Amino acid sequence: MELILSKSYIPFLIIIPIILVLAFIKPQETFDVNIGDTYYVIKNSHLGILLSIVYFLLASIHFLSKTYEVKLYDLTIASHTIISILGLILIWFLIKEINKNDILSFEEMLKNIRYKERLTYLCLVILGLMVLSQVILLSDFSIKLFKKLF
Repeated sequence: MELILSKSYIPFLIIIPIILVLAFIKPQETFDVNIGDTYYVIKNSHLGILLSIVYFLLASIHFLSKTYEVKLYDLTIASHTIISILGLILIWFLIKEINKNDILSFEEMLKNIRYKERLTYLCLVILGLMVLSQVILLSDFSIKLFKKLF
């Protein structure tokens, strides 16, 4: 826990190569997102690069807060780091489970649809927590940096 509070940028820098390796194992495979009537199809390699950039920016914010001695709340740092990293891992496992296709009878298929629907809702809740965590960290960092500069 002390590592998360004192050098909170290190877990973000560690996860970046892991994301890139997983993304480029099968770079031609796609990640599909269905929102309403629109499908968004993203190649794994592009998604890996995008996530790596986002996590690099988060590591930069944590590093800048340590470098310029912007005092963020310990709870904000710890919760942001844990939610951002564990949330990504949980979403990855949940999406693997959602995309698993088995040959089932009709009744089992209906149960499976409800099960996958609940997993999708869980993914959305985790994603919402991750976005909320980013907003809280960015607002806390911006306010503290603004007060320090002016």
